[in-house]
Amino acid sequence: MEWHVWTITQNRYTKLSQFLNKLDGMDECLYPTVLREYMTKSGMKTKNIPLYSNYIFLKYKYTNEFVINLKKCPWIKRYVGTCNDAEIKRVKDLSKQKYEDIIPTTGVIVGHSYKLKATPFKGMRCIVVDVDENKLLVSVTIFGAERIIKCLIDDIDIEG
Repeated sequence: MEWHVWTITQNRYTKLSQFLNKLDGMDECLYPTVLREYMTKSGMKTKNIPLYSNYIFLKYKYTNEFVINLKKCPWIKRYVGTCNDAEIKRVKDLSKQKYEDIIPTTGVIVGHSYKLKATPFKGMRCIVVDVDENKLLVSVTIFGAERIIKCLIDDIDIEG
């Protein structure tokens, strides 16, 4: 049995896993996720997000019949190739880590204070609540109340 990598339709993992569970010949299925922390108005929350969005790792013995049945699934898109056991071990190890430890954030640190250099709140101090690639959620004090606003990394002064 070998590991095979396929692309899948975004946000259809639940339905896909139901299909795969009924498929004869499927040995193992791996859709790796990582734990991501994010801030909401009610406090810090966590959720699992895909480590490799739109990719699934399937362990099965390749036969024409199996692949034909697999391709009947509307959420399976394209075959990518095989993956060896060492690569799968690395994927499994990565999925045990936290999102923040895997994805670099260009030096912006959640919880740190920065000066806004753009947005209607230019010149005000903000505290970074969440970082998602180039997008930020920051907390700004306006008229004595904390407000969460969205901005880009380029909208804050990283040195100040």
